Amino acid sequence: MALLARLRLREGFNINMSLILFGAPGAGKGTQSNMISSEYKYLHLSTGDMLRKEVANKTDLGLEVKEMMSSGALVPDSIVISIIEKELVVNKCDFVLDGFPRTLSQAIELEKLLEKMSINQPKVILIDVNISALLARLTGRRVCSICGAVYNVEFSP
Repeated sequence: MALLARLRLREGFNINMSLILFGAPGAGKGTQSNMISSEYKYLHLSTGDMLRKEVANKTDLGLEVKEMMSSGALVPDSIVISIIEKELVVNKCDFVLDGFPRTLSQAIELEKLLEKMSINQPKVILIDVNISALLARLTGRRVCSICGAVYNVEFSP
């Protein structure tokens, strides 16, 4: 059963709560985040998407992180937290964080940010997928070079 359907059935699920989705690459965090944000009008926060947007818009921050991202280096936590804060200041609504935080230090910084902004702690959902399904999803994943759409050659060509 899809995560969204499970959330609707779950006793105590309140649409007025923010969420963090955890899971391995290919677990479906992005797919589920898109569905949840669409269904419940949540702000979808994908740090990768936000960083790519900064680069595409050639902002000062985008220029700063472009080289890091191009070389495969990790963008510092302070920068990632700052772009999340920027989005939360502009969009005062419930949100779904897609795959962030990934480390304990990121979780601590996120907790400090949310406390500073008087935002309730989000609920955390682990999307647990078996390894063979993850491998099938990841090895078949493709991104359209023209529009950026993500698809899978096996499941949704």
